[in-house]
Amino acid sequence: FRGSGRARDRFRATSFQDYVFITNIEKETKYDSSETLTRYNIANISNAYVPTKAQLWVKLVDYNTKYEVAIELDNGDTINANITTATLASGTAVSTQTIASDLESALNTADTSNHLTFSTVDSQILIGLANASRSFKSFVASDARGNTLMSGFSSQVTNITELPQTSWEGYTVLIAPDGAADQSSYYLKFNAENTTVDGTYGRGSWEEVGGWGTPGKLDDNTMPHALIYYKNDDGLTRFTLQPFSGATYTDSSTSFNIPGWVTRLSGDADEMPGPSFVGYPINDLVFFKNRLGFISGENIILSEAGDYYNFWQNSSLQVTDTDPIDLTAVSNDVAVLNYALQQQDELVLFSNENQFRLYSGDNVTFSPETASVGRISSITMESKVKPQQVGPQVIFPVREGDFTGM
Repeated sequence: FRGSGRARDRFRATSFQDYVFITNIEKETKYDSSETLTRYNIANISNAYVPTKAQLWVKLVDYNTKYEVAIELDNGDTINANITTATLASGTAVSTQTIASDLESALNTADTSNHLTFSTVDSQILIGLANASRSFKSFVASDARGNTLMSGFSSQVTNITELPQTSWEGYTVLIAPDGAADQSSYYLKFNAENTTVDGTYGRGSWEEVGGWGTPGKLDDNTMPHALIYYKNDDGLTRFTLQPFSGATYTDSSTSFNIPGWVTRLSGDADEMPGPSFVGYPINDLVFFKNRLGFISGENIILSEAGDYYNFWQNSSLQVTDTDPIDLTAVSNDVAVLNYALQQQDELVLFSNENQFRLYSGDNVTFSPETASVGRISSITMESKVKPQQVGPQVIFPVREGDFTGM
């Protein structure tokens, strides 16, 4: 909260529920540099995020059929192995478990340089790398029945049907229907039941998450803070200024939970850039239509409806009416916004020389699809005095030579 000039010129505040939200207009917001951008199966090697684990899943059994695996590592080494199941006439019992076990043995034999490690559970094999500096360049599983009997992947699949219902906690993949990361792709992480420990095998579900290598955790020390007032054990009124960190604040036997800013929920920086206020100061705070709003640069950014600490789209697959809103005030000149003020069913935005309104039209739901910003006037105003609403009107100071008008 330190800065130059008078404190009253540096800070903006608004109250809501149990908190007074305070922002320092001289403080640039940032991502948390301590955030872990790798995943259970993705490592950062030579400044690139690459897969270091792979999975094989034997789904179905067929007799007298070839199952094959082809692996290429980042250093160019290749490991190829295959097995052919027994014929029906042989009387030999064949199951997905025995096929997985035979494939592990075949891969282990073919791996003459001892690159690979194996963990086999039932009909699934988790394949790792003995050398932490190595990664998978390609991993292909195939079979003689149109690749319907077995699935294999390291960090990418084309369809969710390639993913098993049992897997290892934290394993993350890119679903890329077109074969590469684009607007149709999304990321899924496996959440095993009753555990949060990466690498734990179990039944669970694949849930959408943010991509690896993509920042998504806001640095709460650079974000607006909470001014909280409470009574301590002696009945005295106390005040504390705390970041929205998701931590518990304690004063003797008095304690309360402070909300935290939500971390990226989906997508990556290429297809779903983060909120536009990151890297810039937050100039003003406002609550509008059940959303927390930030004024930053030329943008108005509103949280998810009803979730005031989430500025991330919930899914890269679709935009919902409750998703955050991030819009630019467009004009012929650079229009850095200073203030926001609600007037009836609209939000009036103020820059030094222009005034805008945020609205969604009549009889429509306020959402990312319907919200828009339009200029309503071009009046040069005094930027250090916040406009005020008086009845149905909004008043603000205007410089006229050596004088100030309203």
